[in-house]
Amino acid sequence: MSLNIAGSAPPATVPEADTARAEAAGLLQQSKDTEAQSKAAMDASSALADEVTRRQEAEKSLGFDSLYAAARLATHGPEQIQTPLITKGGEQACFAIPAGLSRRTRRTRYEGGSQGFSFPIGHTGIRYRVGSFRGHPVQWEQLTKLDSGTLVVTNQRLAFVGSLKSITVPLAKVIHVETYTDGLAVFHEGREDPDYFQCGRPQEFLLYLNWCLSQSRVG
Repeated sequence: MSLNIAGSAPPATVPEADTARAEAAGLLQQSKDTEAQSKAAMDASSALADEVTRRQEAEKSLGFDSLYAAARLATHGPEQIQTPLITKGGEQACFAIPAGLSRRTRRTRYEGGSQGFSFPIGHTGIRYRVGSFRGHPVQWEQLTKLDSGTLVVTNQRLAFVGSLKSITVPLAKVIHVETYTDGLAVFHEGREDPDYFQCGRPQEFLLYLNWCLSQSRVG
């Protein structure tokens, strides 16, 4: 009732009425402020729920909280980590993961061949073979594992540190990266075929690699 009075009371009143009218107007403004705060709180709660849903979906799809990781990289950059890679001056290791190094190798076999047959020549003890041929060559490719070690991305390069073989590729020479459920393939200048790295979290590694690539281009 007092809110309605505040909105309809005449401007010229007795002092007691002025006081009541001012109190009612204050209550009306307080009600509007409370309503605005309530709406803001509801909007913030809805936005938070949406963010939680998006993060859960991303984690379910990629295997890690990619939205949080991307936001942290954008705000704070990568954390300091220890790796077997010996870094250079001004170089910082950003992400590392156990991995296996494989490359494509080509194999050849012959199909349709025949060993022919042999028969003795007189009583010499020598056998003569006829009709032998190897058939036609059939080639195929397979992945051959070369080593196991650690795959590292820094602000300057991508590196694999293994017990038998090590590889370093400057970020500027990374041409293309393909991700799979169990690893990734890195195409880079100087090699016709990519290097394949089997690892357990390829999407997370790619997130840090993309961040390092973007930072190197900005710099």
